[in-house]
Amino acid sequence: MRNTKIFCLIPLMALAACGNTKEGNNTSYTANKNISSVTMPAVDSTSSNSEAIAKIPSPDRKIIKTADFNCRVADVYKAAAVLENKVKTLGGIVQESNTANDFGEVQTLSYKPDSLKQVKLYQTTCNLVLRVPVMLLDSVTNMIPQLSSFVDARNLKQADVTLAYLSNEMKNNVGAGEEGRAYRYVKRSKDVLEVNEYIEHKQDEKIDRHFDNLRMDEAASYATINVRFYQPEKADVQIVMNPEFYNQNAFGTRFLSAVGLGWSGVTSIFIVLCSVWPLLLLGVAGVWIYRRFFMKKMLQQLQVKKL
Repeated sequence: MRNTKIFCLIPLMALAACGNTKEGNNTSYTANKNISSVTMPAVDSTSSNSEAIAKIPSPDRKIIKTADFNCRVADVYKAAAVLENKVKTLGGIVQESNTANDFGEVQTLSYKPDSLKQVKLYQTTCNLVLRVPVMLLDSVTNMIPQLSSFVDARNLKQADVTLAYLSNEMKNNVGAGEEGRAYRYVKRSKDVLEVNEYIEHKQDEKIDRHFDNLRMDEAASYATINVRFYQPEKADVQIVMNPEFYNQNAFGTRFLSAVGLGWSGVTSIFIVLCSVWPLLLLGVAGVWIYRRFFMKKMLQQLQVKKL
C-alpha cells in the first residue's frame, strides 16, 4: 500500500519539477531580454502576408521582366533619339547609350599625283540599356519594331523572385532577436571579441538581405530593355595627301643629287683601278709582247704562203 502511494506521488513530483524549470527559464529569458533590450517577434506575424503573396495569381508577386532586341534601322542616330525621348516621356531612365562605328575594309586608290582616294567601309551601331515602369513595358516593346526596318531577334523574359523575397523578409523578422541570442552566446563563450564579431556578422547578413529585397523591388518595378540598333554598311570616301609625292625633293635638288651620285661613281671606279694597277700593268705588258713577237711572226708566215 505504501509502495502504491509512492508511485502515485512520482507524477506529482515530476509536474512540480517541470513547473520550476519553466519558471527558471522564464526568469533567465527575462534577464536576457532586459540586458539586450530586444523583443523576439513571432514568425507568424508575416505568415498571412506571405501566404497571400506566395499565391501564383497574386498581383503582389515580385516579377522581374527584361527584354532584348537586335534590330536593323535606316538611321541609328535618329532611331536611338526617338526611343530615348519616348522612354523619358514615360518616366523611364536611359541607363546606357553607346554609339560607335565599326570599320571594316580600307582601300587606298590613286587620285592625283599629290593625293589619294581613301575608302573606308563602316557600320554604325548603338547599344541602349533602358529602364521603364513595368506597366509601360508593352508600350515600349511595341514601339521598337515600328522604328526598325528588320528585327533580327526579340527576347522577353520574366523571373519570379517572390520566394527569395519572402525568404529574406522572414529571416530578417525572425532575426530581430539576434542580440538576445548573442547575449546567451556571450555567457557561453566568455569571449568579448568573438561575441562582437558574431553580432556584426549577423547584422551584416540582415542588412544584405534588406538591400537584396530593395534591389528586387526596384527590378520588379522597372523593367530592363536592352536594344541594339545597327544600320547597313556604308562607305566613307576621303581625299588624302600622297606622302610619297611630298617626300620627293625639288628638280634642282634632284639634279644636283644625280650629278653628285655620278661623280661619286667615277671616283669609285678610279679608286678601284688604282687598287688593281699591278694587274693592269701586267695586262699591258702581255698585249705588247703578243703584238711584238707573235703577231709579227704570224704576218711573216702569211706572206710566205702567198708567195
